[in-house]
Amino acid sequence: MGLSGFFKQAESILRKLGNEGFVSKAPAEVVEAEKAKLAELEGQLTAMTAQMEQLKAL
Repeated sequence: MGLSGFFKQAESILRKLGNEGFVSKAPAEVVEAEKAKLAELEGQLTAMTAQMEQLKAL
């Protein structure tokens, strides 16, 4: 998945978690799973950004 794919996926999860209807109606484990996915994506994006900066420095 390219960088734009990571951003799109993160935006989708953020929209879900920002939707009070989703958060209030979804089972807690589903909400927690979405939060975990978002945290994983954020970690991957941070790592990719750091790698891109290292490549730019070459």
